[in-house]
Amino acid sequence: MLSTLRRAESENLRGRWACEQAEKEQLEREIAKRQARIRELDIAMRVTRGELAMLAPVNMLPDDVMIDILHVAYLHDFPHCRADDGLYNTHSPIAFSQVCRRWRRLALGMPALWTCIHVTPQQTKGYPEMARLYITRSRNRALSISFICYSEPIELIPAFDVSGEKFAKTVWPRYRASWEVLLAHTNRWKHCALYSTFGFIASELADNLRGRILPRLEYFRHQLWGEETTGYPGIRFFAPNLKQVDLNNIYSGLPETDAFRRLRDLQLSVCGDVSEILIVLQHCAPSLERLSLREMDLYHDDATLVQPSIHLPRLRSVILHDFHEINVSATFISRVFRGATGLEELIVHDTGLNRDYPSHARFSFPQSISTLRYGATEPEWRIIRENLPAPCPELEELEFFSGAEEILHDVLDLYQSSTIVAWPRLRTLILEPYDDMDEDTLLRFIEYRVLVGRPLHTVKLSAETLQRLSSETLAKLSTHPTRLVSHAEDARSPPWDEPWDYGRNIPAYFPWNGSLEWWDQF
Repeated sequence: MLSTLRRAESENLRGRWACEQAEKEQLEREIAKRQARIRELDIAMRVTRGELAMLAPVNMLPDDVMIDILHVAYLHDFPHCRADDGLYNTHSPIAFSQVCRRWRRLALGMPALWTCIHVTPQQTKGYPEMARLYITRSRNRALSISFICYSEPIELIPAFDVSGEKFAKTVWPRYRASWEVLLAHTNRWKHCALYSTFGFIASELADNLRGRILPRLEYFRHQLWGEETTGYPGIRFFAPNLKQVDLNNIYSGLPETDAFRRLRDLQLSVCGDVSEILIVLQHCAPSLERLSLREMDLYHDDATLVQPSIHLPRLRSVILHDFHEINVSATFISRVFRGATGLEELIVHDTGLNRDYPSHARFSFPQSISTLRYGATEPEWRIIRENLPAPCPELEELEFFSGAEEILHDVLDLYQSSTIVAWPRLRTLILEPYDDMDEDTLLRFIEYRVLVGRPLHTVKLSAETLQRLSSETLAKLSTHPTRLVSHAEDARSPPWDEPWDYGRNIPAYFPWNGSLEWWDQF
């Protein structure tokens, strides 16, 4: 019986051993398959890794390539900068510097990324610390300052009206804190653009700069939205390298003459005595290359009329737009034209001239101009029709904002039977969309140019004007070498969330905290 029990136990153990052996062999086979699969995946991963390396992901780009990318992405082109407020969700390099240690090292190693400082309405009360951060990280580089001090744009909320007292108590302290930080580093300013809504702020900003030395400053702009700056102290700082000045909607207080010694670009929209502007032009005459006068409200005394003429040897571009005083406008324009003997580009629009302008202020367009862009109200056409049809031997491009039909008709009457060719080098004629041009006059002028052997190269019309041309006119024009092309309609104002309004050449509005409500602005 004992032997029988031992035999049964032995068979039981052998059975268990056989099962375990079979299970082991099965696992070994599965392990072999898994190992083979692992080897296959290793090979596939090596191939994929090689393909990824060929794609050059950002974390594998060399430093010199990353630096070039940062230059493109974050360097600013003043004054058309992105409205950078230094916050994390904007175009500020701060966001880039917080991605990883390597990117932070690159950002901190590029002081040029931190040289453009914007103080804008959407910033928080802690922005002075952010401004200090930019100043520190930019090291000793020249700074570009954009100080946009306002809260609500009137064009967005016409009924919105905030008193200066309320603005001074609620919003202005936030701006003043940042302004004081910037004032401590005026020796590094290269560009400075100031925008404000209230006259007392404009005056305070200008007064804070009184007597300061700004050795690097090349560009200065001060624009006021809203009320007049009757007490504006003007530019009372010393900037030996100042090349561009733009004073917009500033009433009185033109810069001192020392600020204009090397000026190349002068843009004014002011109310003041003509004698002041003439003195300014006299001091910057040797270096001035571009002069822009817009929305000028001028007056003069009797002594202004006997002042000597101004010689502007380097002046190449003049923009005259919206003059409010007829007699003064004519007198002033005639002086500028007589002095600008080398003028190449002239843009004239709504100068306030009419049939009552004084005889002593008669003028002719400079014969040196190669580009003329003109728009006039109906009373001005007589003056232009007296001056424009002159031969103007250097004129190559002519653009009309209005009055084209009358002026071209006069040219045909004066020169069609003459041996003298009006505008012999004219190649491009541009007619604005809102100029109601008679197609018969246009066709006659193009045919006249062909007849005298001086065909126009290009005539630019709006799409609407091109559609109005009859098939007969188009058929006749097709036989001439002149190209008819369509130019874009008036550029639409950018949406309110764009950083720069190119139509008005000012920073576009950015609401603070993404809200247009007054109580969210401070």
